[in-house]
Amino acid sequence: QGLPVWQPLALVYTHETLPASAADEFMVGDNLLVAPLGPVSASGTTRKVYLPGNASWFDVRTDEELAGGREYDVSEGNEVPVFARAGAMVPTQDPLTYDGKDVFWATTVQIWPGAPGEVELSWDDGVSQNAQGGERTLTQAAYLFSDRTMELDLTSLQAWAPVTPGFVLYRLHNVYRPQQVSIDNAPIPLFGDSWGVTDTDRSASWYEHNNTLLIKVFRPDKTQTVQMVF
Repeated sequence: QGLPVWQPLALVYTHETLPASAADEFMVGDNLLVAPLGPVSASGTTRKVYLPGNASWFDVRTDEELAGGREYDVSEGNEVPVFARAGAMVPTQDPLTYDGKDVFWATTVQIWPGAPGEVELSWDDGVSQNAQGGERTLTQAAYLFSDRTMELDLTSLQAWAPVTPGFVLYRLHNVYRPQQVSIDNAPIPLFGDSWGVTDTDRSASWYEHNNTLLIKVFRPDKTQTVQMVF
């Protein structure tokens, strides 16, 4: 449609009367709101941020949940304030210097609950244009929830073995520790630390700390359902 990935709030929320504090705020995609540093308050440590709409938002730095349609005094600190809409599913990767060698681009999908969400994950060789000819793996991840359960429905759309990662990490923010996590109705083990989840290849597993749930799922090219029971 010719629209940029970064869009000012006035372009996205045309039905709202936005306050002056929203003049420099912008959306990255559909689910992330960025409030650039400054202008600051008289104290020099906070700025006003307007969160639009009726949905809840989460401060990405602290996971604090905030209601939409309101203005807030937000601490700036050393990081640019970024807010995720409830239901946001955002794929991330750690910074990595490419040196021409084979590397594993570990993917972590950050999820903020409170509304259904979905995202399409794509992997290719990271070097060529072969993905345009179909040499890529595509998986659709959908987040659903009810009173006592949360689900990640993972649907394989296309598989290309040479570029399929061994596993994907899903990080759910602002949730309580579940009683059980299972994949396709088979319970997976709870590990005692995040290292056991991220850095070992023993099995699918999960770990919870400070209301953040980390789940490791193998075979992203396979259709499967992850269920959390609370």
